[in-house]
Amino acid sequence: KKRLNYNLLVQAFEKLEQEMQTLIGNDRLQSLCDTFEPPPRHIVDHEPLKALPFQAKATVSVGGAPAQVDGKPILDKRPKSEKEEAIQKAKRIIALMCQCGLEAKRTDEGPFAVQVCSKAISYSEGELRVGPWPTEVESALLLTQAAYTKAQCLSWEIEDQGLLNGIDEEIEEEKEEEEPTDEL
Repeated sequence: KKRLNYNLLVQAFEKLEQEMQTLIGNDRLQSLCDTFEPPPRHIVDHEPLKALPFQAKATVSVGGAPAQVDGKPILDKRPKSEKEEAIQKAKRIIALMCQCGLEAKRTDEGPFAVQVCSKAISYSEGELRVGPWPTEVESALLLTQAAYTKAQCLSWEIEDQGLLNGIDEEIEEEKEEEEPTDEL
């Protein structure tokens, strides 16, 4: 069962890495447009929408007047450029890589977990850096967990080599016996 889990994790990681390379490989990210370009509109008829026979009458506005917006528009709903979409997708892939590393640690695959976590951490630098708090807290927590998982797996490797993790061997110092001095 562990071998099957490991094989599934390897396949998932390879797919994630392949997708990341198609997204940001060969400086593709820098070549994408920074501004949103709306798709071309091919509207022929200028009449307002009419209700379909199976559609409720309240869902179609009469007269076709634009809706009034109160307050600020929600920023998440604004149209995004190709570059922003690619960065958002790449950040999701990084989060999935972090989860893959956590699962690899759970299945006791230390070297693979170190490889996955290292890759996720290295991708999260530069333009793919996690945004300011509190907008991307989950991604930041996953990256922190990935760094901790990497450290745990590396400590497993140190223990396998017979070294004690975090404890230095005490060097016995020769205690010189102090000569008693006679006080006058």
